[in-house]
Amino acid sequence: DESGTPRIDHTAVDPKIRRLETHFLPTAMKKALDESGHWGQTFVSPGEVQSPDLFINASILASDGHSIALIFYVTDSTGRIWYNETVEYNTQDWDYTAAEWPDRDPYDAIFNHVANQLVEVRNNLTPEEQKRIRLVSKMRFATDLAPDAFENYLAVNAKNQFYVQRFPAENDPTYQIIQQLHGTELEMLSHIEEYYDHLH
Repeated sequence: DESGTPRIDHTAVDPKIRRLETHFLPTAMKKALDESGHWGQTFVSPGEVQSPDLFINASILASDGHSIALIFYVTDSTGRIWYNETVEYNTQDWDYTAAEWPDRDPYDAIFNHVANQLVEVRNNLTPEEQKRIRLVSKMRFATDLAPDAFENYLAVNAKNQFYVQRFPAENDPTYQIIQQLHGTELEMLSHIEEYYDHLH
């Protein structure tokens, strides 16, 4: 200011910091899911992929090291919305006392909250609904890779959600290749995850 005293513009965020947060925060979300013990394989991906049963997307609305606001948009493979909320959190002094809790992340509270909300939604699904999600995941991946062969296997209902109207035989040669490629994609996601873990 005019007196020569340094002032901090709290509205300005260094783009490098924001870019680091976009690598750091997804890994923290994955950690919360893994530690909850309620989910199978989880991956961090730089963009949406066709194969997962559940996809968590989030945007940073505000973050300054003390407070953070994130908007979460979570959908399953059918297109059903599981969670669409803005979550805000103000960190406390003890959030940064690494000496006492070396594995604690300042934003654990946010991601544990979201993980618990997702478990609640999943627990309210019927076994048939859960099976439908898994089948749609498989067919969305197949349709994405071989649309000419599988485009008629999926349809959209009145709620604008995908459903499987027919499924290929297990010995279908094209579908067998698709299954092999799905395994390759999971390997690729594992390598990407190692990259994110390193950045984290």
